[in-house]
Order: sequence, then C-alpha cells, then structure tokens
Amino acid sequence: VLGAAMFYAKVGNSSVLYTGDYNMTPDRHLGAAQVDRLQPDLLIT
Repeated sequence: VLGAAMFYAKVGNSSVLYTGDYNMTPDRHLGAAQVDRLQPDLLIT
C-alpha cells in the first residue's frame, strides 16, 4: 500500500505495533521506512 501508516502503542508493560505494508529499502516512489528496534507484544499487519 503506497503510503501505509505504522502505529506503535505502549500501555504499562504491554505494546502493540499496527502496520500496513512497509519497505525497508527506498524505491522510486517512497523512501525507506525508518523504524526503531521494537519488540512489541503483539504485531498486527
């Protein structure tokens, strides 16, 4: 999905990462996604 969003939420000791399609390599349409090293309890894609 061109321009998909990523959302990270942490409440207490629990965390969730919600994301559409993402790319860690830049291409002709968008730059690469820049993501901190996260270890979410739940990943929703």
